[in-house]
Amino acid sequence: LPTDDSQRVPIVRVFHFPGQDSLEDIDLLAYPWLAHEVAHCLLFLHSTFFPSQFMPRLECTLRSLSLKGIADRGQARTVARAGIEDLKRYWTPSHDQGNWAHEIAMDTIALSACGPAYLGAFLDQVERANLDLFQVSTVHPPYSVRMLAILHACTLLKLDEYANPLRDFSSSVAQQYPNKLIRLAPDELIAAAVEAGLAVCDALDIRSWRHFDPPGLGAPIPGTRELGTSLLLEAWRVRSQVDEESYSKWEREVVSSIAAELAAIQ
Repeated sequence: LPTDDSQRVPIVRVFHFPGQDSLEDIDLLAYPWLAHEVAHCLLFLHSTFFPSQFMPRLECTLRSLSLKGIADRGQARTVARAGIEDLKRYWTPSHDQGNWAHEIAMDTIALSACGPAYLGAFLDQVERANLDLFQVSTVHPPYSVRMLAILHACTLLKLDEYANPLRDFSSSVAQQYPNKLIRLAPDELIAAAVEAGLAVCDALDIRSWRHFDPPGLGAPIPGTRELGTSLLLEAWRVRSQVDEESYSKWEREVVSSIAAELAAIQ
């Protein structure tokens, strides 16, 4: 550790995966979430990139709403002003990244980095967990909003062919959308956050999942098994083609093989 005040104190970020400390408890299809968390770290290191891309779009939306409400009087004017303040509170980028715009950007960056593997991890989350898909908080946008953002990102990233399961799930809950949430998450801000996230990918030269998938959609490269994105894509491919029992068997064999290789290196 630093010995005097002139030296910078190092920051150590720890990522925790719930579960047991055993090889048997490793879930490869949970690891695409790591890309989302690493994206947070990257944007803490480059804190001006995302706000500089997103804020002009947010300000444009707020100006437009203000102009529309100029003629309002009484209660209508009060409601309009409250709506604008709500948008500012939920969408304005902050240093702690606790806002809807940053969270959507993290999903977008993770999707760009992990492709179909992140789609699978996200769908597993919304389908399996007992979630309130419309829960509003200042830190995370509702999962229903995140789904819309991810689907927009899929179109921009040419991932639509893999997005049908998430699109079907999103459509199944669309009719339950509360009016308040429609006001809090206008399409133009969802799109702006996604597109600003993709701009960050370009600015930081974050490699697309396609860079790690030369054979095509997680097809294993003969004679090798790469750790990282390639392995996650391979896991997603196997999971999408076989039943759960067969996938679990494949996953156990892969994890055991990797563990043996690492042990041999040590």
